[in-house]
Amino acid sequence: MVNSKSKMLLPLDAEEFGALVSRCGRSNALEAGKRLHALIAQLRFHGRHSPTRIGNLLVDMYGKCGSAHDARTAFDAIADKNVFSWGFLIAAYASTDERFKVLREMCLEGVKPDKVAFLRLVRSCLTLAHGNLVRSLLEECGLSRDLQIATELLRMYGSLQEGRMAGNFFESLGQKDLVAWNAMIDAHAQCGQCKEAFAIYERMPLQADKVTYTTLLSCCDDLVDGEEIHACVVRDGIEWDVAMSTALVRCYSRCGNPEKAVAVFENFSGNKDVGMWTAMILCLSQNQKITEAIQVFREMEQQGFRASSFTLVALLQGLSSSSKSGFSTGMINTISSRAMEYLCSTGGDVSTRDDLVVATALVKCFGSHARINEAEEVFERFRLCRFDLVLWNAMVWAYAETSNPEEALFVLKKMDLEGGKADTFTLATVLTACATSCEHALLQTSFLHDRATSLGLGSDPVVVAALINSYSKSQRLGLARSAFEGLPTDKRDAVVWSSMIMGYARSGHIQDALEIFSKMDHPDKITIAQVLDAYADLACLSQCKAAHRDFVSPNQELESETMVANALVHMYAKCGSLDEARRVFDRMSLQSRNIVSWTAMISAYAQHGRSSESMELFQRMQQRGVEPNQVTFISILSSCSHSGLIDHAAYCFYSMEQDHSLVASQSHLVHMVDLLGRAGMLKHAQEIGESSSSRKSEELLPCAMVESLLGGCYTQGDREMASKIVGRALESPSASTDIAIDAVEFGALVSKCGTHASAAAIPWPPLAHQYRQSSGGHVWQAHDKRGAFDAIAEKNVFSWGFKIAAHPCSEEVDEAGHKVAFVSLV
Repeated sequence: MVNSKSKMLLPLDAEEFGALVSRCGRSNALEAGKRLHALIAQLRFHGRHSPTRIGNLLVDMYGKCGSAHDARTAFDAIADKNVFSWGFLIAAYASTDERFKVLREMCLEGVKPDKVAFLRLVRSCLTLAHGNLVRSLLEECGLSRDLQIATELLRMYGSLQEGRMAGNFFESLGQKDLVAWNAMIDAHAQCGQCKEAFAIYERMPLQADKVTYTTLLSCCDDLVDGEEIHACVVRDGIEWDVAMSTALVRCYSRCGNPEKAVAVFENFSGNKDVGMWTAMILCLSQNQKITEAIQVFREMEQQGFRASSFTLVALLQGLSSSSKSGFSTGMINTISSRAMEYLCSTGGDVSTRDDLVVATALVKCFGSHARINEAEEVFERFRLCRFDLVLWNAMVWAYAETSNPEEALFVLKKMDLEGGKADTFTLATVLTACATSCEHALLQTSFLHDRATSLGLGSDPVVVAALINSYSKSQRLGLARSAFEGLPTDKRDAVVWSSMIMGYARSGHIQDALEIFSKMDHPDKITIAQVLDAYADLACLSQCKAAHRDFVSPNQELESETMVANALVHMYAKCGSLDEARRVFDRMSLQSRNIVSWTAMISAYAQHGRSSESMELFQRMQQRGVEPNQVTFISILSSCSHSGLIDHAAYCFYSMEQDHSLVASQSHLVHMVDLLGRAGMLKHAQEIGESSSSRKSEELLPCAMVESLLGGCYTQGDREMASKIVGRALESPSASTDIAIDAVEFGALVSKCGTHASAAAIPWPPLAHQYRQSSGGHVWQAHDKRGAFDAIAEKNVFSWGFKIAAHPCSEEVDEAGHKVAFVSLV
């Protein structure tokens, strides 16, 4: 007997019930599907079990609704199973390894999978073992040579990074169509085997199509090959679509030729999609053209496109890597606000990998620009949604980048409390941050050493290298050497060796550094360059030449390496042998000379007063199309300052911003002020000095600018200007901290200038001084023999020197018994 509701539905036949079941599967309506299944079971079509077709549809419905267990139950209830029954069950287990057990069970039952089932299986293979199993079954069923299935196998091998196996299988095939050839090219492309992909292309007896060229461009990293494919597309008269044009933009980007990429992008006449806009933005961002990238992004928004996660990450990474370029805060605000809008569009719940990548890039961007509060806000907002180690590591990196080792260490401890597990990057980053901290650095490093050991990372080369670096900077070379010796020899990579060598070299233990280097087998170019830097610190020309002869000259390939050649130029320059430095520079090929090479040689000439050579080299560099950076301009302005080349310095100074989009740092401003002050152009020097108050700088204290201005006043004997400068300096909100740091030097300059500015207003350390006026101007005297000099906690040779310079006619005996000059102007 059936109930009354069932009687009402009796007019429905099996076909109509099947349509309802299929509708539940398409709508992901699991509960409705279960109720329908129960009703079908009560109606009992044609006997005890449901008909095969209804049963198959039930298995398919449960699989689409994500209930593999119910799919298996429905499958077991089918009396007469066919190949479709097994196919639907395999599809239900598509996301688990259970599908391969079902496949074996199917074969044991004597049912051979059909072509559709095998295609599903091949596409779902995530490991080589599964792929080999499916391939063996295909061979048993005689389907392995079917071109459609063979093509899927080739794609599978490519996705599994098995280029060799893909090649072997491809060669075993008989006649191949264009789809198979393209699949083989794509397999090599996915494996990063560009040469092999082009070799298959050269062998292909068929006419290439859009897929062929798009695939080749997707892996091409050689400019000549990229241009050849570009020419082939034009020659064959193939119409450029958005996919192929996007691949060409990315190709030129990888080859370091953004100009050609821009030309392709601008000349594309079709409808650009988000992927093509993003490719162009990424190209400009990766090639240090972030301003242009943001301009393209704005054009993209004007065209009505919404940024994808890839677009935002490309822009944020560009802003992070160009953090020293000094572009406007408005650019950062624009992109970061778009990123926050994207993240908030998910409802504040970072649930996808793309969202996490955007949040991580945003944290790193804020960190690279010292906007640590905003980095913390993003991190705290999204860290609880789902634990993601990369996001946590980004926050650790942000603290390390902004010299906050305590905060970086705190994040590590918080990670432990919340069940997260630090990795190599976490520990290495925190160790690097601690190495820059003067206070508690040794204690922090010891703690991290123990933590690394407890996590099983005590013998990780990256962690050991960071430990060596941190211990060395704490002047604990014994502990650094112990960490080095504790790492098995076979695990010591070039970074570990280099860290130990540089640890000794930075501490002045050059012979120990060279002794470590002598034990190293087959040193790489990085280690060689670091050893040459260590020799440069010796400043001994004969030893530097010996190092060149013994370590570099025997290997001609090594001598042609840009990094090594740059180190040689720097080494000879520090020894004062500019002719040797120039010989090394001239032997470098035009392709191997980078901005570091040109800047090193220009700086060498500038530091040794050879202005004409530095200017000539600077002009040659620009003629070669090499873009100068901020360090290059510092060297040029320094050279102009020492030579009194006002016009040339002014041209370079304004060209830096107007022609090269580089914002002048305080180092550039100091050189300009120094030059103008020496030339008697104090008014112009003051204008430039005052402009520095609106510029962000982390290199020098504002006091350095004041000192440069006062130095010019002293040179020109302009007391009135000096008085104004001191007055303006003391108006600064930060004067109490900035000037007090260099109090003795600042006071000496005020004394030299004879300024009538109120010395009593100079912000010396609290309770350190009292002032009185005399006929010679405002001067100071120590209240209880503790003047500006005595207020300095950690005195060095410069402290004593400035004290003597301030008033060399007065003497006093310090606590150590040395007779020194004492500031007591009366």
